[in-house]
Amino acid sequence: MNRSISRLSQTSRLRAFVLAAALVVAPSAAFAQTFVRIDVPGAKNTDARGINQNGQIVGVFDNGTEGSHGFLLSGGLFTRIDVPGAASTFAAGINHGGQIVGGFTEAGGDFHGFLLDQGAFTVIDFPGAVSTAAGGINDRGQIVGTFLDAAGTFRGFLFDAGVFTEIAVPGAALVQVLGINDRSQIVGFFADASNTAQGFLWDSGIVTPIAVQSGGGTFAAGINRRGQIVGAFGEASGKAHGYLLSSGAFILLDAPGATDTQAFGINQGGEIVGFSIDAAGLHHGFLAR
Repeated sequence: MNRSISRLSQTSRLRAFVLAAALVVAPSAAFAQTFVRIDVPGAKNTDARGINQNGQIVGVFDNGTEGSHGFLLSGGLFTRIDVPGAASTFAAGINHGGQIVGGFTEAGGDFHGFLLDQGAFTVIDFPGAVSTAAGGINDRGQIVGTFLDAAGTFRGFLFDAGVFTEIAVPGAALVQVLGINDRSQIVGFFADASNTAQGFLWDSGIVTPIAVQSGGGTFAAGINRRGQIVGAFGEASGKAHGYLLSSGAFILLDAPGATDTQAFGINQGGEIVGFSIDAAGLHHGFLAR
């Protein structure tokens, strides 16, 4: 994850949560799609993770010989993102103002979240957490992510105006939070009683699980202001597919020629980013329209 690094205020609070009826969908046929491949020059693997309404894209890449690096793709130009002194860095989300969030690993192995704003890095650590990663940021500056507690359990969080709030799913063995929109709707995934991943939508404390009837797990990774959600699901065989969930309609996203596809971010115009895996096991970012 990813440091001139100052520490954010770390005050926590808890909210009550209500579990709503699950949204269960079955895979449907894909509609006409255009996929544009995104590969950082010289990289072995590239994952696109977030996109804003300006079309700026962030993500992570590696060259196979050293740690990972974040990147920003803007106006056709790639800019490398590295927290000073970090062993590895990844970028996960970007808002309309160009603020970027993600995570970094220190040389000693400790993992932290970060906010990159106008060239300055700020560390994000959930109070008392073993490690923290930021997954998304909206235009209001609200940040969401995941932390690992002292018991070794992953939990979600919202960081808003200097205050941390845990995002919980009742009865879940673990929770990871990946995205937030400008209406403060939050998406991620949790482990159910059978230890299968289920996506979820969190809206004003109401949690709606999202599960694809496929034989495997589901995660929700990105959501835009219109409430369109993207993510991925797995077949029983382990093969992964991306999806778009829009106005109750489920749309399959599979990059041409890929063995696996995962969608992570969507902007207000419906542009989707993520990554696919080829037959050699290499990752390639994509922009889908």
